[in-house]
Amino acid sequence: MALRLSTDGAAAAPPVPAARCPAAVQWHPGVQVHDMHPASDIGNRNGLTVDECAEWCCETSACVAFFHTTDQLSNAGNCTAGGVCCWIKPTFNATRLNDTCADPKACMSGSYPQKKRVTLSNTSLGSTVSNAALMLRVPDGISFNRLNDAQPNSSGHRGCLANGFCDAGDEVYWAPGNLAAGDSVTIQIRGQVSSDLQPGSLVETPIYITADNQGDTIQLERNLFVVAAAPAQLTLNSNADPVAPGGSFQYQVNLGNPTNEALSNLSLDLVLPAGLSVISISDGGVQNANRIQWTQASLGAAGSLQRTVTVMAANDSAQGSTLTSRVELRHDGGLELDQSVSSAVTVSEPLKLDVDYAISSATVNPGDNLVYNFTLRNTSVASLVENPVLMLELPDGVSFNRLGDADPDSTGHTGCLANGFCDTGDEVFWSLDTIPAGETITIQVSASVSGTMAPGSLIELPIVVTADGLGDNLTQLRTVRVTQP
Repeated sequence: MALRLSTDGAAAAPPVPAARCPAAVQWHPGVQVHDMHPASDIGNRNGLTVDECAEWCCETSACVAFFHTTDQLSNAGNCTAGGVCCWIKPTFNATRLNDTCADPKACMSGSYPQKKRVTLSNTSLGSTVSNAALMLRVPDGISFNRLNDAQPNSSGHRGCLANGFCDAGDEVYWAPGNLAAGDSVTIQIRGQVSSDLQPGSLVETPIYITADNQGDTIQLERNLFVVAAAPAQLTLNSNADPVAPGGSFQYQVNLGNPTNEALSNLSLDLVLPAGLSVISISDGGVQNANRIQWTQASLGAAGSLQRTVTVMAANDSAQGSTLTSRVELRHDGGLELDQSVSSAVTVSEPLKLDVDYAISSATVNPGDNLVYNFTLRNTSVASLVENPVLMLELPDGVSFNRLGDADPDSTGHTGCLANGFCDTGDEVFWSLDTIPAGETITIQVSASVSGTMAPGSLIELPIVVTADGLGDNLTQLRTVRVTQP
């Protein structure tokens, strides 16, 4: 049995939490400070400096954050006498910033999402792995909800709250059961990185795997390096998972700059694993052995770019093996390595269920709509696809009504409102009818993109498809770039 664990890049932790009284304040990434006022001056805008507001917040815990999309302050009446109002405008991920800054001190702190993906694969030729189980011990500075932020949901725990919330020291369990030869199961967790973690911190996540007749417990550990605010957004997606031996697929690299300053002397390096051969490279990328590099003199404020590589898996790729690629970003004014993001693909014989994931556009303006189409196709000659289920998780800035904006209506959810409205972090499910051989089922979702999404942001929407006897989860992820209106 082989285990794969990959993270979706380094976490961006806030440079300095407010409670530590920094001498020079660095604000929550993506927040632009427009003005500051004591409560008594809210009307005439006799503002404080950034450092004055920071000092007041730190010493009195009386900092109140306001968000706006026009020239007017919102909820100004909530700024009580003697407090300090920080009039700040989010330049990306407005929903998360509003949630984060509900805490009085959080205009200079917050938590940051980090995805972990764990895949257990049976790489044997003919034997079954029985009663496989996985345990993750939550490290310091990380938290998630085992019932809402994990797919599939955790099957047990030690130390988590009754509502599913888990943090440092808690043990979280999954029991995927039996894995036939060549089968795999993927567990994805959307965690939060605490604002209290300092840049330079190393977050170590231990994973333990057991199964019948496997001898010793398998123990693995992966490290997450905490960095200061990352100005760019970077994604790496494959358009197929799993992929068959000898099959071809495409990697897509997206880079967005949702800030007010250009990034200069960019270098993007896609590092491929053994077992992949390159078919084509877009936009003048240069290949050197297993490394493909694109360079660009500058990426302007609110700009974005996309690069693609088409590859082929070796004919002798082992069933259940994994192909993990990573993309590295470097630019002037940053670290030696500014960001690194991984993408892992499982090797498997062609499944009888094929999933096509299409979006109405690769780019979108803030406030516009996107149409997502998911088509499930039974490619077998005679067998049924029984109990197919599709789940999507909504990213920051995207919302829809699962009862009015989807065709067919969703059959289940985690986190949506009673009226069907779903937004950031909510999971939406469709439990579908049996698909006969050669038949298809299509799900269409008309979603809205928040008007406060900053141009240069990237929107990633993941889906997971399961069905009886399928062997592997079908996981796909697509990225849309937010552009300037």
